[in-house]
Amino acid sequence: MKQNKKLFLVIAVMFSMFAFFACIRPGDDLGPPIDPNVYYIIQPVGGEDSITVVGNNREFLLGGFTNVTLNNQIRLIPAGASPLDRFAFDLTRALNNYNLTNNNLRVNVVDWGWDDPLIQATGLAFIAGHGPDIITGESQMPGFARGGDLRAFPEWLADLVRETMLPASYAAMEHNGNIYGIPISYSPVSLIWNRQVIRDVLGADSRWVYEAPATWSEFLEVSAAIRANSNTVFAGGPYSGPNMGGYLRSAPFVFANGGRLSDEQGRPVFNDPRSLEAYQFLWDVAQHNIAGALNGPAEAAINTAFQRGQIAYIVCASWRHSFMADIGMDVGLAPIPVPDNAEQAEMVSMVIGAPYLSVPFYVSDERAELAWKFLASVISRQVQEVVARAGFTPTAHIEIAEEEWYAEEMPYQFLAYTILRDSTPVTLPSFITQVWSHYGLALSRTVNNVNGAQSVRRDANSPGSGSTIQDVFNHAHNQAQLV
Repeated sequence: MKQNKKLFLVIAVMFSMFAFFACIRPGDDLGPPIDPNVYYIIQPVGGEDSITVVGNNREFLLGGFTNVTLNNQIRLIPAGASPLDRFAFDLTRALNNYNLTNNNLRVNVVDWGWDDPLIQATGLAFIAGHGPDIITGESQMPGFARGGDLRAFPEWLADLVRETMLPASYAAMEHNGNIYGIPISYSPVSLIWNRQVIRDVLGADSRWVYEAPATWSEFLEVSAAIRANSNTVFAGGPYSGPNMGGYLRSAPFVFANGGRLSDEQGRPVFNDPRSLEAYQFLWDVAQHNIAGALNGPAEAAINTAFQRGQIAYIVCASWRHSFMADIGMDVGLAPIPVPDNAEQAEMVSMVIGAPYLSVPFYVSDERAELAWKFLASVISRQVQEVVARAGFTPTAHIEIAEEEWYAEEMPYQFLAYTILRDSTPVTLPSFITQVWSHYGLALSRTVNNVNGAQSVRRDANSPGSGSTIQDVFNHAHNQAQLV
């Protein structure tokens, strides 16, 4: 009787493996999405190893992969569910099935929130010296790697990452020749524009309906035209608020001009001459917007304004393009504009919205072996095909991204992939909060100076009273040195 039961389990697992790979490995013909009501989720049978992962609610269905919560998720995804909900289910399912099938590994997900709550929870785990086997995070993760809080990938996994994934996807998590984290998904900072706004304000025959401004001067040209032809619609531009969202969207303009935010030792440098030129460009962009439009306390306001047709351009990730297209907006995607000085300009790419997965220092060697297996599953073809098919972000899996079907069926995400492939990857420095606060204040003062307010002038020759941009960033630089 026991032998028959064991044979039945073996047959069931073999059948589920066939069903799993038949469903998500598209090959040349991806076909339509499979009805979620017939998705098969492999269940543990006992005896599996277990691993705990801090999840991110954009990619994971939180609450655990293997308990009754996951079994019931099928019912929670109706036929009209949003593509993002479907993506979370597909990815959760793929990771669960892959790890049970290939690694005999049961995956459990915990929710620590995002941004500050996540950073605080992670910091407490580091202090206590115990916690989940794998943590996740975004802009704070490179700092954890440089601070010794994360374990370096073993050589076999690092080699697999380098062979499989686009370098820009993990560049921020590479330090002293070691890799400390990989993202499930990622995206480049990109220029996104509302074509209907351009049609309404500048006319259907305007070159800017389908052509993106490639240089700073072109962006200022179209911005001035929008301002001159409408009293209710403004140009928009990069969100430059005093927070990580603002730094991630404005710093690429600094790097594209050859500027810098830190020196070779990682100390803050906020008044580099080429950086100042980029800040002056951001000041110029602000003149074509209402006061404070580009530097509010959260980026949600500028995204809402874009969705409502109140501004023409935003600088964000390719998933923002996907969201807007999904609700019927006619939107374009392109690399961010570069400086006009060809000798100085550089095509750079900064990864944004990448939930990096890493193994904390406190994880034992035995537990780490399980964690490395899970991280290898994240970059497997089976799992990365789910990311590729979802169309929210570009896949970092080089083999998939370079296949003919991907460019044909996911043209905008393929474009995002090429932005990252064909440019120099750059990353934000790992400053502590107090240092960033001085930079954020200077950035906010700069882009808030509009409509005649002269608290900050562009340069020494600008009319009016008040400090110049250089004064503001000199002060920020000096204050940061004291931290």
